[in-house]
Amino acid sequence: MNLRTWLHNAVIDLRVTDILVAIFTVVLAIVAYLQYRELHSGGEDTKKLISHAQHSADAADRSTKAAETSALAASSFSKSAKAIVVGLNTATDKMQVAVKESVSWRRALEILSESPTISLELIAERG
Repeated sequence: MNLRTWLHNAVIDLRVTDILVAIFTVVLAIVAYLQYRELHSGGEDTKKLISHAQHSADAADRSTKAAETSALAASSFSKSAKAIVVGLNTATDKMQVAVKESVSWRRALEILSESPTISLELIAERG
């Protein structure tokens, strides 16, 4: 049997099931191709999502570092403010003492100018 006869017999002997199997195979090939295209484009979308997520993570990291720097600056400012308050309180206390001493010396001078006897007593008290 030669090739021509075999092909002729194959075409004539086609059954409905053979035709259906052939059609189904073509449909499967088309579906497989469409799935491949969808998976490929989905992979590209996934790469884009990963890239955007990385950019977001980098931005969050920069924001965290900026917040840490701000917190350190606020802490330093707070410590400086506390030191200033302590210094002002100390200066205020010293000024109050100086004012009291000044008032006391002023009274003593007034008394001295009025009575020389009391003046000697005050001088002895003050030492």
